[in-house]
Amino acid sequence: MTTQMISILGSLLRHVSPRANYVFAARLQTKSTSRHRSHITTEGSTSHLLARLIACDDEVHEINALLVVTSERLETELNRADTSERRVPEYFSQLCQTTQGRGHAEQDAACLREELKLYQL
Repeated sequence: MTTQMISILGSLLRHVSPRANYVFAARLQTKSTSRHRSHITTEGSTSHLLARLIACDDEVHEINALLVVTSERLETELNRADTSERRVPEYFSQLCQTTQGRGHAEQDAACLREELKLYQL
């Protein structure tokens, strides 16, 4: 696995649970270590090349599965963001109405206090 692929996976893994990150990183490290040892002992053999190809294929499947999960999560978060953005004007309108209502209530309360003072005299 190239350094660029590992850095891309690292950035994707930031959005996955810490436990999943640990397991995935340990698995990658174990695979790269075992491939390195295998490379030293059976340099150039057909079975070694086949084993490396299978290991790469397994890594590709794991990465694809991770991408599917990440894509699904991205879609979910995009939907949530879209929903929130659609609600902003409604909430802003309610805030304006509430603020105006509060202003009117304060004015009414001030008038009633003045009127009460007049009755108390």
